[in-house]
Amino acid sequence: MAAYPGFFFTSISNKDHHILVMSPTLKEMTDNDVFMPLESHMRPEEQKEFATWADADRPEGWFACHFIKEKEEHLFLIRCNGKDDAGIRLYMGEVSAIMRDYTELMHGRNSYRALLHMRDECFFVYDADKDQVRLENNDHTDMPDPVLTLEAFRAELLERVKEGEEEKVEAFFENIKNSTGRYSVQVDGDVLRHGDDDNMSSRLNCQNVLNRDETESIVGYIKVYQNKGRRYTDQKTNRDSLTGLVDKADITRMAREAASEQNERGCTIAIIDVDFFKIVNDTYGHQFGDKVLKRIAGIIESEIGHAGTAGRIGGDEFFVLFHRRLEEPELRVYLEAFRNRVGIAFPDISLGTHGQLSLSVGTASYPIDADNYDDLFFLADFCLYRAKEKGRDRYIIYTPSKHGSLEECKKLKMNERLIGDRGEEDPGEMLVDMLMLTKGKRKPSAEDMLSEFCEHFDFACAMYFEGEDVVLRCACGREQIKDDQKIARFRQQLQNKTNQAIMKERGFIAVHQSESLPAHLHEFKDVLADLNIRSFVLAPFETEWKTPGLLVLLSVGRRIKWNEQEYKYFRIFTDVLAKCSV
Repeated sequence: MAAYPGFFFTSISNKDHHILVMSPTLKEMTDNDVFMPLESHMRPEEQKEFATWADADRPEGWFACHFIKEKEEHLFLIRCNGKDDAGIRLYMGEVSAIMRDYTELMHGRNSYRALLHMRDECFFVYDADKDQVRLENNDHTDMPDPVLTLEAFRAELLERVKEGEEEKVEAFFENIKNSTGRYSVQVDGDVLRHGDDDNMSSRLNCQNVLNRDETESIVGYIKVYQNKGRRYTDQKTNRDSLTGLVDKADITRMAREAASEQNERGCTIAIIDVDFFKIVNDTYGHQFGDKVLKRIAGIIESEIGHAGTAGRIGGDEFFVLFHRRLEEPELRVYLEAFRNRVGIAFPDISLGTHGQLSLSVGTASYPIDADNYDDLFFLADFCLYRAKEKGRDRYIIYTPSKHGSLEECKKLKMNERLIGDRGEEDPGEMLVDMLMLTKGKRKPSAEDMLSEFCEHFDFACAMYFEGEDVVLRCACGREQIKDDQKIARFRQQLQNKTNQAIMKERGFIAVHQSESLPAHLHEFKDVLADLNIRSFVLAPFETEWKTPGLLVLLSVGRRIKWNEQEYKYFRIFTDVLAKCSV
């Protein structure tokens, strides 16, 4: 069993307690089963208790339960983090992982304290709810107490600062009170100790931190310097005044330096856009909108930690520079964290028909995708708009075989097919783009095209078979069939002469209810029932190489009525597959 993070957020439906937000921990504990109630994975005697607790108007306290996985039991604690029409938001923790994380935290805390005592600096943490400033390394100061109110801390610093520098100290504390992000100021004098040494200066630094439980705190440090006949100066990174992130000019400079030949580690960039943010401003006002932006900035910065630098490059656009090139699985972890935490952080914001607040993200990496910053930014921006056109609330990682080469992407921009339209992408335009890619010198892969097609229409499972032997070339979707024996049985039915004759005669088959198939297809029905396939589409075609191909669309676990208006898109997509590399 993989090691679990101590706590994580999830969300379940009000009616059936089906999992709506699948975290990596739950995915492993439940085998990615979104169709069963959350409590079905608990001890039998705990299932009814959990249902009663979760169905209360306001579930209170911590609910302790045991999740069963492969005959092993794992003790979890669950707390309700909010409940509305959209579902029940839960804060969950696996007890052994919590204890492991606590032990690691204490080890880290002791190590950091030892490091602090090696430096002649004073660090502090401000808790606004308690109006409490806690000083670390207080033995380097002559402060009267290691724990002060904010006003008492302010008075102590003002008492020590040189005459004429009081205004700078006041500005520093105004930034702490308003939680405006990162702020730094230099003043004359030693603010940590009483004395009249004219050869000393102090630098005061603070930054707001968004904690995992969505509360905020302010951290900072004060460093005293000896002037040695001149004022202390340092190269200062300019910050956005609202969010405290690096401003557009400096984050761009950093990214240009990272995307250069001198950087052997490479880099990955992500452009993040807040979906329908104009509605937030129009509905709740610009002051509230500013608070939302600050909170999102805090989420992004806390998630990337030391792995990168975050900046703000526009009204509701953010930029993340990862300090090395990330492989796709690692990058997905960060991108999922951005989306999930923003989705959970604003449960009370309604965007009408557009649902809740969400993010769209586009990414690209140097030097694998582009050999200079301008092209790198273009590709990430290209993917951002792709995400917008596909319906928002998603991230897209640039993949040449899927999205085309840099030159092909630029042609699409010139045609204004992608850039400049922030609405949902029309499926017809998506298919035209796909067909254009198949006309290039390098054929796109069938797997990439099928993945994009499946994602757009949100199919549970899509499969591409090819050749006389009906070989499975690729499959995608959130409910893929992964049992090789079951796939083999399904292939046997597709190879069946009777079934092939029916497909050849009809050309396109859409079945809304698998159980409604005629009696003489009882073997096929049995296989479909075993795979829990309730509805399906079979679209046979001929590939560019004159071999038979078959597009299969499946609905797993529930019956659906296929949209007849979309049949034409399914048929056109077979023309795309016919020209793809396998």
